[in-house]
Amino acid sequence: MEARVRIIHRMQDDSLFTQAELSVRDYLLSNRERLHNLSTDDVARDNFVSKATLTRFAKKLGMSGWNELRLQLMGELAQPSPASEPVNTNFPYPEGSSAQEIINRLRVLKTEAISTCLRALEPGGVHRAVRLLETQQRIHIFAKGYSLLASDDFRFRMMRLGRAVENQSDVGLRYAARSMTPKDLAIVVSYTGRTEAVVEAFRILKRRNVPIVAITNEDSNPIGDNATVSLSIPREEDAYVKIGNYASVDSIRAVFDALYGFYAIRNPELITERISTAKIFDAKP
Repeated sequence: MEARVRIIHRMQDDSLFTQAELSVRDYLLSNRERLHNLSTDDVARDNFVSKATLTRFAKKLGMSGWNELRLQLMGELAQPSPASEPVNTNFPYPEGSSAQEIINRLRVLKTEAISTCLRALEPGGVHRAVRLLETQQRIHIFAKGYSLLASDDFRFRMMRLGRAVENQSDVGLRYAARSMTPKDLAIVVSYTGRTEAVVEAFRILKRRNVPIVAITNEDSNPIGDNATVSLSIPREEDAYVKIGNYASVDSIRAVFDALYGFYAIRNPELITERISTAKIFDAKP
């Protein structure tokens, strides 16, 4: 098994290969499901290289030739993925990373972010939040930037179940908050819990006695500490010093997925109706 690991790791080192060999490398990784059917003729033809190039490529990886490389690579890829080293959530891939390295690191980062979030998510909090989704009249999401974008899937899926959910750009947060009543429900989303426009809307909602479900990080903050129901997500990213909003957005979406899933399973008649409606629309010419 150790030799197979060295193969896949060495394939990531661009400096080992010529441009033609790099083309072969990327082709093999992109067609891993077809490795058992790929012949030297197939690979050479699809990459406009000679069979001699394939032999040189295999030998650079310590193999005697194409067939041994193909079998070793198939064996490694068939193995369960080993535990991966932690990935920095702020800078998940170092400068100079290959496309495959970025893909691998993002896979680890996203898998770990979602797993960590869902392990920490309190079922009782999800239950209380869904009860509010069922009993309150209007539902409005208060968020900004990436948090607002992360809420769109939830809003759309709830709409398909016949439950209207509104969200608002940060320009209209205060106006929307002033229109809410104690019969409504506000879902307030802020990774830091300190986003100025969202906190201001939160304070208006509190003054108006509007029930609030907060989705925010696990640290003490004005939103999470004072909401009706607080659904915490792990604090893994720096608020400012990072290459992108990966872990935070994935965690927020995971919480919304849990809310939607529990709401849908508690209201199966809505799923049946949605399926029937979808069939009617799909049947139209």
